[in-house]
Amino acid sequence: MDKDTQPMSQNTDEDTENVAPTESTSWGLLFWASDRDLDTERLRHGKDLYTVGRHVMCDIVIHQEITKIKIDNLSRVQCGFRRIRDMTADYQTILEDYSANGTFVNGVKIGKGKNKLLANGDVIAMTCPKGKVFTYLDTQHRNPGFPTDINKKFVIVENLGKGSFGEVWLSVHKKTNKKYAIKSVRRQPNGFSELKRNEAIQQLKNESELLCTLEHPGIVKVEDSICKPKSIHLVLELMNGGDLQKRIKDVGQMEESTAKYYFMQLVLAVKYLHQQGVVHRDLKPENILMSSQNENAILKISDFGLSKFVDEETVCQTYCGTPLYLAPEVARDRTFKPYTSAVDVWSLGVILFILLSGYHPFIHSLSTDANIAKGHFLLKEPNWSSVSAEGLALVKQMLEVDPKKRPTLEDILEDPWMKDSQVVSRVNEIVFADTSTVDKLPDSLLSCIQENESIDEPVPKRRRVTP
Repeated sequence: MDKDTQPMSQNTDEDTENVAPTESTSWGLLFWASDRDLDTERLRHGKDLYTVGRHVMCDIVIHQEITKIKIDNLSRVQCGFRRIRDMTADYQTILEDYSANGTFVNGVKIGKGKNKLLANGDVIAMTCPKGKVFTYLDTQHRNPGFPTDINKKFVIVENLGKGSFGEVWLSVHKKTNKKYAIKSVRRQPNGFSELKRNEAIQQLKNESELLCTLEHPGIVKVEDSICKPKSIHLVLELMNGGDLQKRIKDVGQMEESTAKYYFMQLVLAVKYLHQQGVVHRDLKPENILMSSQNENAILKISDFGLSKFVDEETVCQTYCGTPLYLAPEVARDRTFKPYTSAVDVWSLGVILFILLSGYHPFIHSLSTDANIAKGHFLLKEPNWSSVSAEGLALVKQMLEVDPKKRPTLEDILEDPWMKDSQVVSRVNEIVFADTSTVDKLPDSLLSCIQENESIDEPVPKRRRVTP
C-alpha cells in the first residue's frame, strides 16, 4: 500500500470465527492503485484465469490514461491471475508472470515463467517495483477486528484515517463492487480509559441514529450500521476528494465565485439540518468532505457525533465543538450556558471568512479565545482587496458576537451576495442533478435563475458537470 496508508487493525471483535461467509460473486478483486474512481476489476466465479496486459484480447486491458507506468514498457500479455486448489482442496490465487519486463508482488520480482501465491492486500507492480497497478483483494479474507456482518459483505482495502478512538476504512462491497467508507470504533487494549472508549462508541451510535434520518445531497449518507456491545461500524458513502481543509491548505485564498459555490452548498445543507431540528455544533473544514479536489466539487457535511436534536422549547447546553470554530457564546464561558442553532451560523461565518481570505479570522495578536469572545477578527488588506463589499458585509454579519443579532440561514440565502445566478445555476446543475431541485432550492434562489434566463438566452437546467 502507499506509504500514507496504515496496516489494518489486528484487534478482534465480538465475532471470532476464522472464515467469514461471503456474498461475493467473485473470487478476487483488483483495486486500481492509480485512481480510486476506477471500477474495481472482478475475478468472477466460473473463470479461473484472467490475463492482464496492453493487448485488446487480454481480460483486463491496461491503457496509458489509467496507469502511471509507461505503457510501452508493458508486455502485450504481462501476467495472469489464476485460481487453483491446493492440497487441502482450498482455493488459492497465484499470479503468473509472462513478461521479461517484470511483474512484482510487494516490490519483489516474480520472474518470467514463474508464479507467486497471493495474499489479501498484496500490491502488484509492473515494469518496475514502484509501478503499482493493483492491490489484490481476496473476497474470502476475514479482516480481524471486524464483525461477521462486515466481513460477509465487504472487502477492506486500506486505512483512510485514524483517531484516538476510531478509524475510517476504504472498502468494496462484494456484490455490487461499489466503494464505501467504514467508520469504526472498537474496544482496543491501549491507554485510554473504559469510560472514554464507551463515550466514543456512544457518540458514533448517536451519529448512526442521526444520519439514518437524514436525506440531502449535502449530507454524507449512511448506508448501513452494525452495532455490537463494544463496537459500532458505520458504512458511509465514499467521498474521494478528501476534506475541505485539504483544499484550503492546497489553494489558500479562493476565487470569490468558487468560495460562494462551496458556501452556498453548506448553507443549504445546514438549513436542512436545522429544519430537521438538528444543530451540528462542530462545523469546520475537516468535517466537510468533497467529491473531488476541484472547484466543481460537491461538498457534504459529516461527523455528527456532537449533533443534537432541538425543538422550539429546548436549547443546547453542553460545551462541545472545535475551539477555532466555536461561537463566542460557547467559547467565552465554556460552561453549561444554553445556546441555540445560531452557533452553526457563526461556524459557517468562520468558514466563509477562510474561503474568501485564505486565513483564519481569529488567529492574530491576542489569544484566540479572547478574539473569538470579543469578535475581534483581522482583515488583511491584500487578501480582502479582491473580495466584493457584499461578500465582506455578509461575513461581518455572521461573525456577530450577539447570537440574537446574527442572521438566520434564511436571511443568508436572501442576502444580495447570494443572489448570483451563475453560482445558483452551478449548484442546481451539479449538486442537485440527481434530485428534485425545485423541492430543494429556496424559491428566492430559483427566481434569480429565472430572472437571468428571461434576460439572456434560455439555457438547459440540467447540464451535467463532473464534480
